[in-house]
Parts: sequence; structure tokens; C-alpha cells
Amino acid sequence: MDLAQDAFQRGGYRAFSFRDIADALGIKTAAVHYHFRHKDDLGLALVDRYRDDFFRQLSEADSLETTVEKLRFIARLFKAPLRDDRICLCAATIADSSIVSNPMTEQAGQFIKDLEAWLSPIMAKAGLPDPAGRAEEYLSLLYGGMMVARAKRDPQHLSRVSAAYIAYISSVTGPGS
Repeated sequence: MDLAQDAFQRGGYRAFSFRDIADALGIKTAAVHYHFRHKDDLGLALVDRYRDDFFRQLSEADSLETTVEKLRFIARLFKAPLRDDRICLCAATIADSSIVSNPMTEQAGQFIKDLEAWLSPIMAKAGLPDPAGRAEEYLSLLYGGMMVARAKRDPQHLSRVSAAYIAYISSVTGPGS
């Protein structure tokens, strides 16, 4: 699954095949099909695994006290794949929504809704108006910033735009928020 995920995050859904996976592992394609009958089955398993791993990492932010710390933490999770010329697997899935299965696209969309639901109470605790809107706004910035960083081949782009947004939120809520 790691090989498929890496290829998917680097080049999209068409960047890997069962043959590619089998060749890299030195096994027959039938062995891959034994575990995943169709490529979409593998894709759905990848999205599920990515979501679980992302939220496991995100749970570490629960111990952070301020909104700014939590916003910086989630930004680091979004920046991490860019170091290896990858993007968030759910972003790659949505970008390829015309060729992936509806269940994959729906799972990726649910991932974003779950992130918004995680962020919204953080924005509310900071006293921001329309906390759900602020959560949506920040995730849009992170996803858009990630895609622009990749297009410009400038991994620091996401760092700059997320830092600017966090500085703005800090100026509105105060340094201790």
C-alpha cells in the first residue's frame, strides 16, 4: 500500500497500476489482486488509511493550548508531503475525481468535512465569528496553498500563506488565544 500511496500522492491515480506494484515487490499481479480485486478497492483502502493516520497525528494537537498552536500544527501536517513532492492523498483523490470511483471521492470529501468539524470548535474557542466559516476558510487556504506550492515548485509557499493567516488570526484573537 505504501508504494501505491506514494505514487498516487506524487502523480495522481493514473501514476500507478497493479503491475507497477507487483513489479516493485517482485510478485505476480495476481497476488495484488488477491488483496484488492479492483484498483478502486485499493484506492478506497488508501483513502481510509490516510484518513486514519492523519487524524491519529492530528490528535497530538489536542494537548496544545492555543488556537495558534493548533493552526500551526495542522499546517505542518499539510506541509509534510510537499517535502517529498507529494500532496495530501485526499487532495490527489479530489483532483482526479473524474477518474476515481464515487466512493473514493465521497471518502475524500468526508475527510475534509471531518477536518472542518475538528477545526470549528477551535475557532469557536478563540472567539472568532462564524467558526465553521473560519474552519472552511483555513482548510481552503491549506489545500489551495498546497496546490500552488506544488505548481510553483516552491514548498515554502504553503508556509508563507499559512503563517500570514495565523498571524491575522492571532491579531484578531490576541496572542494567548
